[in-house]
Amino acid sequence: MLSMKKILFPTDFSHTANHAFVYALKIAKKLGAQIVTLHVYQKPDISSLELPAPLKEIYDTLDLDAFQNYRDEVPFLRDMAAAHGLGDIRISNILAIGEPIPVILSTADEIHADMIVMGTRGAGWFKAIFIGSVAGEVLENANCPVLAVPEKATFDGHIDKIAVTTNYTDDDCKTLQSVLDWAKLFDATVFCVHVDSSHTENITHRMEKFKEKIGMNDHLEYVVLDEFELEQSISLFVEKKGIDLLAMTTHKRSYFEELFNYSHAKAMSYHTKVPILSIQADILKD
Repeated sequence: MLSMKKILFPTDFSHTANHAFVYALKIAKKLGAQIVTLHVYQKPDISSLELPAPLKEIYDTLDLDAFQNYRDEVPFLRDMAAAHGLGDIRISNILAIGEPIPVILSTADEIHADMIVMGTRGAGWFKAIFIGSVAGEVLENANCPVLAVPEKATFDGHIDKIAVTTNYTDDDCKTLQSVLDWAKLFDATVFCVHVDSSHTENITHRMEKFKEKIGMNDHLEYVVLDEFELEQSISLFVEKKGIDLLAMTTHKRSYFEELFNYSHAKAMSYHTKVPILSIQADILKD
């Protein structure tokens, strides 16, 4: 069964981020975990400039402005928790300065976060954190599972159907076992989905060997999609089946690997309307 004590929630206090916060709250309640919110702000680099005194004073006030904005917004998160009947969840808050990606990743490591929950498309002056490559980089490089919640995701408080993509590898086997733990938590059905885009080998044989490793499970269904385009076929399956959560194994990649093998989890996080649960292969235990 899942054992998570701490969830990191990066936020810009936008509508999209607040929407993702509901997911963080519900999951924290199920797991008995606490939430640590993270608000990051950036200041322009002026180390090579000699600013006139008046401009230097304005620059120095940016820290105070960020703190005041942070101080004003934090109570709203507590109000949201109370409004959803989740006011008993422990919530602490961090304000940090720096580049979004490294700050999110380093904070997750420093506080020993068991999971990161984040919106994928924020709004306002802080929106760069949640758009495009930032969300993708967090998905692929975090040392804990990441739940990326798209701005168009709808949440009724229940996770009844979970889809997990697979190529029937050992890493996918570990991911599926982890997802089955999630399914127990939410009493959900899991669809183990493979897209047969190559049509060059006996998928049935590979699937049967994979099933032997997993064992019997009444809440698990295996699906093979006979298609060529992975992202599109998965998206159509998710929509048709009314999937609430899509889980995928991710791998850390070098620069050259990234050029030639674009992460499917990253691509899906930009286009899907359901949350993506990214489970990093490097953190999966035997």
